[in-house]
Amino acid sequence: MSRNRWGAVAVALAAAATPAPAKNTALPYRVVIASTWGDGAGSDAFRIDLQRALADAFGRGCFTEVVVVEDDPAQAAGDLLLALYLSDAIEEIRFDDTIAGALMPGEPGKELRRQAFFQVSVDARLTSRADLAPVESKALVAAISRRPMVLGEDPQASARQLAIERIVNDLSKTFCRSTDKLARKIKAAMPAETAPPR
Repeated sequence: MSRNRWGAVAVALAAAATPAPAKNTALPYRVVIASTWGDGAGSDAFRIDLQRALADAFGRGCFTEVVVVEDDPAQAAGDLLLALYLSDAIEEIRFDDTIAGALMPGEPGKELRRQAFFQVSVDARLTSRADLAPVESKALVAAISRRPMVLGEDPQASARQLAIERIVNDLSKTFCRSTDKLARKIKAAMPAETAPPR
């Protein structure tokens, strides 16, 4: 094979091995995230951590801008509102030992014989900011059981973190996976004058 043909083959192989640049699928909207506890409220620390994790996930290729508000969401400028309604929080520790055994001090390994349980219901609704026209919604229950893997681990903190990860994953599937479909729903829900140009 001639040197020129070898050169052409090398260029073709290099082009095939180079990954194509990732398509920017972020939707051109500013999303305001707000959350509140309803019946069976849990901690505000959990609610705030969930908001931050969700904002981080949505800001990576889902929407061009995401802002979290702690007070009145009407005061924050944006195109869309993602309202999270949290309820029915359950948090408890279940012991494998008897009550007497669980209360008896002096055995380090007994902390591995306990299980943390955390559960929360989430109702997430994405609406336009102009008139709160519905765009998309998702309701779910995150229920996590966690045993400590090593001495010193806080299974309650681990269960709460795993619940946050599960909620963010489920909501990302609803609001970030099918961006073309979601874009059509957003455009239909927003007034024509506020919709982004094509």
